[in-house]
Amino acid sequence: MNYVEPRHQRSEQGRAVTHRFWFDGLVQCASWAGDMNAKRWSMKSSQEESSERAEFAGTKSYEAAMKLVMKGWKKGREKLVSNVEAIALKKEMVTAPSFVYDVAGARPEVPLAIAGDPCCMWDTNPLLSGQAPTHRLFINVSASCRWDADHLMKWGACILSVVDSLESQGNCSIEVNICQANRSSGGQVRSEFIVRLKEAGQHIDFNVMAFAIAHPSMLRRVMFGCMERVTEDHTEERMGSGYGRPDELDRDVLGATLYVPGIDKCGIDISLFKRQPVEKIFPRVMEGFVHMMEGRTFQGEEL
Repeated sequence: MNYVEPRHQRSEQGRAVTHRFWFDGLVQCASWAGDMNAKRWSMKSSQEESSERAEFAGTKSYEAAMKLVMKGWKKGREKLVSNVEAIALKKEMVTAPSFVYDVAGARPEVPLAIAGDPCCMWDTNPLLSGQAPTHRLFINVSASCRWDADHLMKWGACILSVVDSLESQGNCSIEVNICQANRSSGGQVRSEFIVRLKEAGQHIDFNVMAFAIAHPSMLRRVMFGCMERVTEDHTEERMGSGYGRPDELDRDVLGATLYVPGIDKCGIDISLFKRQPVEKIFPRVMEGFVHMMEGRTFQGEEL
């Protein structure tokens, strides 16, 4: 399996050791995580193909997850995200898109075209000017085992819809990163994985972004596979039972302007995910993004 090795940082604070890995893309991350010829843990849940693991991870195998990495999660995006896209684009929640006329664009404005005006094409997402703000968004996909695959899909679908709506306005550009962190029960050892999903201003297959943000296999196949490759400092033995506990990343390290915490720390009770459809959860997620745009945390706390 060919891939470029990620950038690896090892840091110590007191008796705690942190291993941090930076990936330049989703394919690089998934290929690195799935390399079974590399040194890795004795526990390999990322590769397990039992019916229980398939229900937990949302895919039957790592190979199935890898196909979604390469081709995107179109079926899931159409099923989940379409339910909240209309809500996300409501004027009272998100500023309406700006229309720019030029000689090229998304489609023609028929009256202008008939009149012979060369600037008869309009685009809802034009090239951003130098004044348009750029946001660095980090989405933590960490989650404890108490969350079902369906819960993670609902949570991710809401986040994905907000990100898409913000960019479709044309008023800002967003760099999107996926991240995950876990730690041992005593905090003696931690691992962090940060994946650059897209640069600011860069277009990405929305179905691929849907997998990275909203599919449980991003965590329970790909990120678990990453954890299994951290063998330094006796990580597996010191992690304790399973893959440790989900953790948050340090905003100072990320340099993030927008940080979405893991679902355990999002401030939304699990009962809402169990009992309510995604449309009912979306306003709570949108509220979190509003907090961040105002310079606060997702939960509304002052930074």
